[in-house]
Amino acid sequence: SKPVEFVYDWEREFSEALDAHKIQWRYKPRTFAVEWDQDGNFVDSFTPDFYLAEHDLYLELAPWGFGDFGMNVRKVRMLRELYSRIKIEVIAGREYEDVADWLVELRLRRNPRTVQRSDRSAK
Repeated sequence: SKPVEFVYDWEREFSEALDAHKIQWRYKPRTFAVEWDQDGNFVDSFTPDFYLAEHDLYLELAPWGFGDFGMNVRKVRMLRELYSRIKIEVIAGREYEDVADWLVELRLRRNPRTVQRSDRSAK
């Protein structure tokens, strides 16, 4: 398959953490309309960074100190209001291993017999 061209280095770093935990992901697979003017004309959209089909979850990365942090959080809030069935989380900071571990724990809780957690203490 064609290599993914990430916009930011932290997106590549996050994808590597997901890969290391065998979590399948898609990069910016869908754009949502989130704002219209008073006449009903389209004004703005939002494309979350990642989609994890296994969890039916979109993720938006928002590293500390990145200038668009507030705008991204606002768009996530708008998306939640407009598309209530869409699950999305903002990942603030760059603790990607912690996020990947959390996703593995979600998988284990859902299907404890068929998924084995890797032994991280062996590293």
